[in-house]
Amino acid sequence: NGAIQLTGPEISVDRDGMIYSQGQQLDRLRISIFSPEARLEKVGDCYFRLLDEPEALEQGAELYWRCLENSNVDLTREMLSMLQVRRSFEAAQKIITSYDQLLNRAVNELGTLS
Repeated sequence: NGAIQLTGPEISVDRDGMIYSQGQQLDRLRISIFSPEARLEKVGDCYFRLLDEPEALEQGAELYWRCLENSNVDLTREMLSMLQVRRSFEAAQKIITSYDQLLNRAVNELGTLS
């Protein structure tokens, strides 16, 4: 529940979250599940603190030391989605401009007929 003090150059973490320094077990990482409705408070620039109690400890979770996780975003699909939204916005903008010009013409021409 506090800061982990790491000493020495040889630091490792196993798949169960146990932290070792020079072969000695120092501490264990706590892995928790947060519901989407969990209340979090921002602490500093990159930390969050849970205001409620976690629902349960994650069972069967594994840590991979010195591994980089891939993104779960499909860049191609997201770019296509952004382009589609942009085109829809431009089409809506053209419709509004045309409608504005039509109203302007109707007001000006109807005003001169009277």
